[in-house]
Amino acid sequence: MIRILHTADWHLGKKLEHISRLEEQKAAMMEIVDIVERENPDLVIVAGDLFDQFNPPVEAQDLLYKTLKRLTNEGRRPVLAIAGNHDSPDRIASVDPLARYNGIFFSGYPHTKIPAIATDWGWQVANTDAGLLEFRWDKLDYPVRVLHTAFPNELRLKTYLGDQDGHNLATFLSAHWQQLITDHCNSPGVNILTAHLFASPPREKYEEEDGERATLSIGGAQVVFPEYFPAQINYAALGHLHRPHAISSATPHICYSGSPLAYSFAEAGQQKIVNLVELEPGKPARVIPIPLQAGKQLIKYNAPSLSDALDFLGKVPDSIVDLTVRVSEYLDAADRKALFNLNPNVFIRPISDQVQQQLTRPDTRYASGNIEDHFQQYFLESEKMAPSAEMMNLFREILGTETNP
Repeated sequence: MIRILHTADWHLGKKLEHISRLEEQKAAMMEIVDIVERENPDLVIVAGDLFDQFNPPVEAQDLLYKTLKRLTNEGRRPVLAIAGNHDSPDRIASVDPLARYNGIFFSGYPHTKIPAIATDWGWQVANTDAGLLEFRWDKLDYPVRVLHTAFPNELRLKTYLGDQDGHNLATFLSAHWQQLITDHCNSPGVNILTAHLFASPPREKYEEEDGERATLSIGGAQVVFPEYFPAQINYAALGHLHRPHAISSATPHICYSGSPLAYSFAEAGQQKIVNLVELEPGKPARVIPIPLQAGKQLIKYNAPSLSDALDFLGKVPDSIVDLTVRVSEYLDAADRKALFNLNPNVFIRPISDQVQQQLTRPDTRYASGNIEDHFQQYFLESEKMAPSAEMMNLFREILGTETNP
């Protein structure tokens, strides 16, 4: 039996607007390392979006390489990491010549061919092709093949895989994967596929997260349906979507492990995991989700009043809160400071019933020629509340129209 650990979408260096997540990411990486040391899988797969941007900060790079080195246990355990849509494929691929001698294999492009390598630790890469690694362990009498597809798009398919006819992404990938299966997977063994892409059943309501949606074609042309995955694959370790799930009940072996942290309020309440997978030739994969606990809780809360908001924030000082608070007048600096003192990681979104009523009236906003009326309407739209008397006096002062009492 072969055991792998599947994780993805680390997004190292990512912030939530102005809030740094670096310390949470360090804790999450440490937790994943601890799980690997405890469970001792034979192989670790990181399915893309290692970083959050093409030019990640130095701290994020340092965290990635230290984490991967620890995961290899000084080269005793191979680790395969592929590029996602947030990663620079050249940056990911550039360190592979050095990294692979430490048991770390990077795939930056869909066509990446990683050289074979032998080790003193009871495993080796015995065979390779563009997009395929064949591992062998001394303890096993069968090979473990990994088809690896770093984030693909039409340009990369044309440039690196020779798709000059502009095929649909899923159609082309399916043919590419099947050719690798035909060329290398005829004998008994375990076949794994790892890719960074959007996979979903037809007519599935689940969509990409907001931060990922722009990477795909309009109309969903790049969605990969379950039937495009080769039938010979024992387990597909996917990255790109942050919610951990199998893409359909009919294909429990095609899985997203999800991100290790909640990176947006759309992910609030999600239990983050890594997947431990047990595999044997000719048998269904046994997928064991292992919960992750690191990271701050993300909470969306609607407070009916300022006092309720203050009371709630006092109860969740270590969470990141998206706070909507109903107020009767402008939320001044003192009120905001009181909220931030209770929880510095809060996004404050004040709103009032008065504003809601005014914003839903017929659009006669600028029928009046009075500039104060225009300012009040603008303030309502931008701040979601009426300006206070102090704010109006300041506005009149700026205009030079203030009146002495």
